[in-house]
Amino acid sequence: GLGLAVAEQLANRGAIIIFTARDLDKGLAIQESLRERTKNPKIFCEYLDLNNFVSIHQFVSRVNQKCSKVDLLINNAGVFFHPPKETVDKFDVTFQTNYLGHFLLTELLLPVLAD
Repeated sequence: GLGLAVAEQLANRGAIIIFTARDLDKGLAIQESLRERTKNPKIFCEYLDLNNFVSIHQFVSRVNQKCSKVDLLINNAGVFFHPPKETVDKFDVTFQTNYLGHFLLTELLLPVLAD
């Protein structure tokens, strides 16, 4: 999808990439594939579930431990569930994935986002 294409283009330019996945096994397979295709070893997959605020806090904590700054944040996840389904945080999956999760993630990363 679009996120993979953007990650590949940035990796080809030598960027350090941290991308996220709800399915870590699939994410790690993509990580290895991107590393092979781009010859960039600085591509890392981290677990993140935007439908779980605890997961978002844990991801940001891991990023803060590894990075003193983040130059670029691309919020690319999006879903549509019908009929509506509820997250563990008691919000609609579509609303939390597409809005609340991105908002919380961005808000928590503001201290390390580069000026």
